[in-house]
Formats: sequence, C-alpha cells, structure tokens
Amino acid sequence: MFFSGNNNQVNEKERLKPRSKRSITMLSGYVLLLNCYIGMGQQVLPIQYQCGIGFTTFINYFLALVSYYSGWMFLHVMKEKRAFTLEDCWVKCGLPFSPLISFGVIIPCIGFISYYFMYIRQFWGEFIRNLYPQTPYFVDNLYVVSLFLIGTVSFPIIIQQKLNLLIVYSYISLILIVIYVGGNIYWAINNAKQFGFDPRKELKLYDLSKPVVSCVSYHIGAYTTYIFLFFVLNDLENYTHERCKKLFRNSLIIFAIFNSISGISSYFVYFNNQGSNYLLSILPRSHIVTRVQYVLFILMLAFTIPTLIDPARRSALSIVLSLEQYPHFIWWTTGFLVMLLSLSLSSLTGKYLILFENIEKAMVIALQFILPGILLAKVSNGLSKIHFVGIVLFITIGSIFCVYIFL
Repeated sequence: MFFSGNNNQVNEKERLKPRSKRSITMLSGYVLLLNCYIGMGQQVLPIQYQCGIGFTTFINYFLALVSYYSGWMFLHVMKEKRAFTLEDCWVKCGLPFSPLISFGVIIPCIGFISYYFMYIRQFWGEFIRNLYPQTPYFVDNLYVVSLFLIGTVSFPIIIQQKLNLLIVYSYISLILIVIYVGGNIYWAINNAKQFGFDPRKELKLYDLSKPVVSCVSYHIGAYTTYIFLFFVLNDLENYTHERCKKLFRNSLIIFAIFNSISGISSYFVYFNNQGSNYLLSILPRSHIVTRVQYVLFILMLAFTIPTLIDPARRSALSIVLSLEQYPHFIWWTTGFLVMLLSLSLSSLTGKYLILFENIEKAMVIALQFILPGILLAKVSNGLSKIHFVGIVLFITIGSIFCVYIFL
C-alpha cells in the first residue's frame, strides 16, 4: 500500500517509548489535536468559498490528504529512528544540529499567539462598544486585554508541565466552536427564510476569477500540523506507531469534515460580501445570537492560545538541552517569555509586520513540506518507489513556494 513502509525494522504495534508522567488517552489526544487545528481561520473561512463551493471543498480535502502524507513522513522517521521531536528526527538522520528547526516551530507559534491577541482585542472591542458605546478606551486596549488573558487563562498552563488542564481547555474550546458554528447555521437558515436562498445568484461551483492563491494559502496554513504532531503524540499512553498514525489520520479527517461544514454554512451567510474580512463583522451586532457568537468566539480563541505555548517553549529549550521533564523555574520562565514576545509582536505594523509574516510563512512551508521530504529520503530503504516521487514533489514545490513568498 502507498502509506506503508519497511515493517521489518520496527513493528507497528511495538511500544516506542515508556509511559511518561504526562501520558494521555487517545480521546484526549483527539481533543488536543482538534483544538490545535481549529482557530481564527473559522472567521475568514467563508471568504475562501468565494472561489466556488466545489473548488474550495476540493482544495480542503486535497490539502488535508497532503498534510497527512507530510505527517506520515515524520511518523515514519520517528518509528525508524526512535526520534520524538523534529530536532531529534533531524539529528538522528545524520544531519548537523540546526537551531533553524526549533525556530521553525517557535516563530509560527508566537506568530499565531500574537494574531490571536489582536483578534481577541478587535472582537472584544466590537462587542463591548456595541453594548456600552461610552466604554473607556483602556477596556479594549491591546495590552490590557492581552495581559488580562495571560494572567488568567494562560497563567495556569504556563506554570505546569502536565497536560490535564490543557485537555480541559480543549474540551471547552471545542464545545464553544461547535455552538458558534450552530449560530452560523441559524443565520444561513434565517437569511434564506427572509430573502430566499442565494437571492443575488452568487453561488458557483467554481470561480477562478476570485483570489485562488489566497484560498490555497489559507488551507495550507489551516493544515499546518507539524507544530502539534509530536507535542500531542509524544504523551500518548501505549505509544506505538500504529496508534500515532490512527490518531493523526482520524483527527485530520474530523477537522476536514468540520472545515467543510463550517465553511459552507458560513458562506451561505457571507456569500460575496465585500464589507468585511470577518464573518462576525457583517452580522447584526445588536441581535442576541450575534452577541452570543462574539462571546463564544472570543472565549474559544482564549482557550486555544495555551495549546501554542508548549510547542514553542519545548523547541526553545531544546536549542540548549532536550529533556523529558524540565526544572520548574526554567519551564514557567520560558512560557512567560513566549507569551511576552508574542505580545510585543502583536503591535508590529507596516513593513515590519509584512517581513515577519513572510518569514513565518516561509518557515511553515519549509517544515511542512521540505523538511519531511529531506528526512524521509534519509530513511527510504524498503519504501515503495512512489515515495521517491513524493519526496521530490514535496521538496520542489515547497522550495518554489518559499521563493514565491519573498517575490
């Protein structure tokens, strides 16, 4: 089969590492991964469907498959080399240690956190000023809101190494986003009753006159999985290659289906609206359903931010020393530094923001596509020849995308 390799070296069901103090069940693994995947993108998802329901749905599932193949490459290297981090995979494949691998995790993580800070402040400002127009300016100040989130929601995650609370946060976040999408479905049905379905005849199977590159880029970002792959899988109880593949594969399937439901339902509300880049901003703000959706989405983002802390600080610490368990002071200090750096980046504007975004995008492309291709080439003995085609395509297309970003 295509996604099969040389099973002679390591059995699929062999336990690859002992149970850790942070061990989690498969169900907790699903919840953590799904919370990692689902984020701010749900607000801009309907815009991508302007390229056509059929086209965007195809892109969604195609890039989910591509993302799975990328993750499969990492997991194959993990199995063959007994390597449990990206940095470990790189070194055990005989390549010289490079902090760029760690920065390829750190920079996207702090970038996502900084974006979440900005979006939470924006949505909170829109929400509170609609309720109370005379709200003092500091109530929706970026630093006030962000520091409040760090001190309340994120602080308990920063100071502990166990995943128990993060799993609870992930359950809360997923419940919130499901209810939020239910609100989108409500608006789609409500609008269809009032104005008829697609009154302006905007619905198309495909429309390549719309920003196709933006649609593809969005979905590449949505399926950026390498950041969270080892972070979640490393703490699985009964850590086997078979269970890792199952968890990763099924979580991607669930996420792809959720993306379709959320994207199509929200597009039936948004259609080709040009008034805003965000779905919430076009809804009637004084309506109770919209107000509830604002609260749901703000809280969902707040409970998603902590999932980005651990991958960033583990990669940061691995530059100096890679350990299963770090001294408590070093652990929480690094977590605070991650959050404060993210907060400082959230105030970037102009050419500096564009430069940071380009660096972030290039690192995501490089580690999502180029890196797994390079690593798989190092452990390719016994693999089907079709994988050599995959290696060449991943490295070539990834390199082209990285160059295109800076053009």
